[in-house]
Amino acid sequence: MESAAALGGVRSETVYGWIRRGRAARAGGYSPFVRAIELAMAEFEARNAAVVNQAAGGRHDAEGRQVAPPDWRAALMLLERRRAKVWARTEKHEVSGKDGDAIKYEIVREKATDWRAAIVSNDTTDPVGGN
Repeated sequence: MESAAALGGVRSETVYGWIRRGRAARAGGYSPFVRAIELAMAEFEARNAAVVNQAAGGRHDAEGRQVAPPDWRAALMLLERRRAKVWARTEKHEVSGKDGDAIKYEIVREKATDWRAAIVSNDTTDPVGGN
């Protein structure tokens, strides 16, 4: 939205204000502006999804002859986003304490609904507050 606002010579805050007003009005005022934005975003998504789908399946000319082979990267991207649990790349990271030791912690309960983990350390400075 920021790029569109800049291209139109308008601050993005102004555009977001118009969108809020258009959604609140539901009819008249800025609501046609909101509908135009929603339509433009849907067209953008459809157009770019078609490009990715075409790349994944390869391109064919009017007679059905293949003019570009399927792109496995585009196909994999579609699979990763459609079925992330099965196809998405996963990374595992191991975190350890000083010198590779385990990170020690204790559970602190101050109120019946207040649970949080506190790092146990010989260092008495508060890493967040700096005390």
